[in-house]
Amino acid sequence: VAGLLGSGRSTLLEALFGVRRATADRVTLGGEALALNVPGRAMAAGVALVPEQRERSVFATSPVAENLSIADLDRFRQGGRAGRVDLRAERTAAAGDLDRYSVVAGSAHAPMTTLSGGNQQKVVLARWLRRDPRLLLLDEPTLGVDVGARAELHALIRRSVAAGGRAVVCVSSDVEELCALAGRILVLHDGRLVDEVAGDDARPDRVNQLVHRGAAA
Repeated sequence: VAGLLGSGRSTLLEALFGVRRATADRVTLGGEALALNVPGRAMAAGVALVPEQRERSVFATSPVAENLSIADLDRFRQGGRAGRVDLRAERTAAAGDLDRYSVVAGSAHAPMTTLSGGNQQKVVLARWLRRDPRLLLLDEPTLGVDVGARAELHALIRRSVAAGGRAVVCVSSDVEELCALAGRILVLHDGRLVDEVAGDDARPDRVNQLVHRGAAA
């Protein structure tokens, strides 16, 4: 999803995840109606959101293991949802994710503040991929990370798209990033869809032209 600042890009993702009131009468995912305005029900339906501001999704002083498990904590509870968390199982799963997603961290015990921005972002992505979402919403997924981390995150996103039955909606102010990742690019202006490009037309110069033409309309 492309558009200038204030075009409604982030608002769209937040509405789909239920953290912002939606104006649409009906949204479907895989042919099923998606419950809007309720994040818990969106998660239960298989929707995940990685927001633009990393501080909104990272528990900075908490260990990496806790940051990974927070979205599927029941998996580690002993004796049901009210049970105590099995810390050993949580740490073992975290160590596996650190290896799987090439996260550079001292250990699963390390506070998130000790990780670089790119590695923090990989932890947030890994958190949601644990839930095997049907729809992954990414808002500026590589904002503020270095070139190496950007390439790694792109590879992780492509792997996520390749997973059967999963859709990814990515918002980015970087049109080159969108053209590298997306099969179809929607252009928003003032909360409205004003254009769409796909295939060979999804070039940075063409997308930039459409973004600014929509703003001038």
